[in-house]
Amino acid sequence: MKAYAGIGSRETPHDRRAIMLRIAYALRDGGWLLRSGGAVGADTAFARGAHPFGVSISVDKAPFHHLGLPQRAFEIAEDHHPAWHKCSGVARALLARNVVILLGIALDDPVTFVVYWHPENATRGGTLHAIRVAADNAIPAYNVDDIYDDLDVWLPEMERLVDARKRGDDVHVLWERAQNWRSQ
Repeated sequence: MKAYAGIGSRETPHDRRAIMLRIAYALRDGGWLLRSGGAVGADTAFARGAHPFGVSISVDKAPFHHLGLPQRAFEIAEDHHPAWHKCSGVARALLARNVVILLGIALDDPVTFVVYWHPENATRGGTLHAIRVAADNAIPAYNVDDIYDDLDVWLPEMERLVDARKRGDDVHVLWERAQNWRSQ
């Protein structure tokens, strides 16, 4: 299954949420599965677009809340956080949940890419943490501001990325190519 992560700030502005909704519609129509946390703001906008009836859903939400998170997800989250010792238990669980969104519940089924929005001057937060985890796992991440005007070019590039992963191409080469999709 082709999966992507749709993430972002709870304070995502309305105009960016509208863009996320449109991107999620386009991805849904292309057969893509959304993984998201279900929080208000960005997550809800992606979920509305990913579901044909506009119901706010979270793909894989049940495993995050009912089956528990793998210990390794907490370890990965800690490895990518500069001040883990300052995080509350709830914050740690949310960051570990983000790892599962990106890598799958068994941490062996990564999303193909991440679509996100966060404030331009942001220096911390769950979205930036998720982007660091994604980069370390060769998962390209795209800000909605950078892709929306070029969806007709960007979506076929993501399909090529899926095909290359299926062939077993080197994920780091794929990551580099995906990061430079406009120059292809």
